[in-house]
Amino acid sequence: MVTSESLRGALERGIARGRRTLVSVTAAVDVADPCATIFASRLASDRWFCWEQPDRDFALAGMGVAREAASRGARRFAEVARTAGETGRDAILDQPRGLPAGAGPVWLGGFSFDPEGGGSATWSSFEPGSLFLPEVSICRRGEDCFLTVNALVGPLLWVK
Repeated sequence: MVTSESLRGALERGIARGRRTLVSVTAAVDVADPCATIFASRLASDRWFCWEQPDRDFALAGMGVAREAASRGARRFAEVARTAGETGRDAILDQPRGLPAGAGPVWLGGFSFDPEGGGSATWSSFEPGSLFLPEVSICRRGEDCFLTVNALVGPLLWVK
């Protein structure tokens, strides 16, 4: 379980570094439906994401934004990957061994086929390359379910 003690300890270690640091705490939880849990927990203004593959007994859901990576144009993949890599560098991770794919700190979102994005109103609010690291995510694979809490701590300015 993600406890206030485990979260506090990881946050204190991150803050002590004196530089921008990703702190991520993951623990096993008893949640039957991650997507329903996130959907019911979010505010109207929260960014959220849900993905289920029932035939693979897999679900992943997240809400809130600890960090965002967005870009457009031909270099959108490289630019988003660079931001994600910089964010995860030297992260403080408090998590059990052997997590399944999707558990732990995970970036959610996607990329358009067109380097400048979709032209219709449906897609106009999305950047052509847009991923976010959720503040909270829940991943279920089979009967195993994990909750992850992510936070960026340190100085307010993010240096590129």
